[in-house]
Amino acid sequence: MAPATHELRVLVGGSLMHGGGLDEDVFKMGLALEPDVVGADAGSSDPGPHYLGAGKPMTSRYGLKRSLEVQLVGSRQNGIPLVIGSAGIGGARPQVELFRELIDEIAHEHNLHFRLATIYTDVDKSYVKDKIAAGRVRAIGSLPELTPDAVDRSTHIVGMAGIEPLIEAFDAGADVILSGRCSDSAVFASYPILKGFDQALAWHMAKTIECGAAICEPMPGVPTGVLGRIRERDWIVEPTNPNGICPRIRVAAHTLYEQATPDELVEPGGITDTSQAVYEQLDPRRVVVTGARFTPKPYSIKLEGAELMGYRTISLGAIRDPYLIDNVDEYMRRAEDITRKGVRRVGIPDDSYQLLFRVYGQGGGRLGPWQEPVAAPSGEVVVIGEAIADTQ
Repeated sequence: MAPATHELRVLVGGSLMHGGGLDEDVFKMGLALEPDVVGADAGSSDPGPHYLGAGKPMTSRYGLKRSLEVQLVGSRQNGIPLVIGSAGIGGARPQVELFRELIDEIAHEHNLHFRLATIYTDVDKSYVKDKIAAGRVRAIGSLPELTPDAVDRSTHIVGMAGIEPLIEAFDAGADVILSGRCSDSAVFASYPILKGFDQALAWHMAKTIECGAAICEPMPGVPTGVLGRIRERDWIVEPTNPNGICPRIRVAAHTLYEQATPDELVEPGGITDTSQAVYEQLDPRRVVVTGARFTPKPYSIKLEGAELMGYRTISLGAIRDPYLIDNVDEYMRRAEDITRKGVRRVGIPDDSYQLLFRVYGQGGGRLGPWQEPVAAPSGEVVVIGEAIADTQ
């Protein structure tokens, strides 16, 4: 890859996680800025393990199709490559195949013709167990070591891919890339790195723009997307809405998001050091960034998996009685005792299910044990009862 000497524009198309309906006007604002590539993050571990384990999306098929349609049709009509990462929340094969099906439908309905690359990132269980036996698997942070039994209990295991399979797809001539689980930043860094731009700049910009308008000032009535412009020695970020505002403090703060440390952005093939990064406010809309450094490291892939814990039933209720609210902890303990005694009478032992009661609004809305009680009493609390067992 020869060093780049021009500007490359990366448009954050908008999240494909929620299917809440992508704002078509906002996307058109981004297309008007003539991006070289459009990236869309379609996954996250934030919603928990259920969607990966079940192999299902978090939202409706209709909602996903509508959001995907806006980006696919808009990018293809303008001849712009589209990269979709971590399809369907977890990026497992069934979720990728759902997105593939939606893409086929949209292409047929709009008479679109393009080259599609589909990347699966599922990892075979026997392969993982072989790596465990060879001492090639390590725990992340304070998580327990992965065991062969945990692997066997997993319904889906995916590896978080880096830029390499995306770049390979671009090299093969893909117009649209649909990927299983991959690094959020890889979605936006792959094309600039392919085109010869500095890895540190590309990774830092990608990490900053991956959540779109999160780096912009929230303004009612001013919906916006985000465009990153990477150049030879720096990169610039700006909202796609001409009335949007992008403060440098929000740009810099995004390195705190989902990171153990804001100074080290860890990716499969190395670490981007942002400790010497400089953020300069060019005008209310634009921030220019320099100073990141990339250090290659031995290649490693993060594994994500999920196992079935059981089936959940919940019950919601509210308490307004002042006496019960003042003694709600004891009341919940008694409720659990009574419930368990009743369940035992029908022959179900205590260890065959989990029973939890959660109280919201206690002490004026404190965050459980993480916040000191406040003086203001609650006029009403909500109780969620939760039972988990091997069968529904």
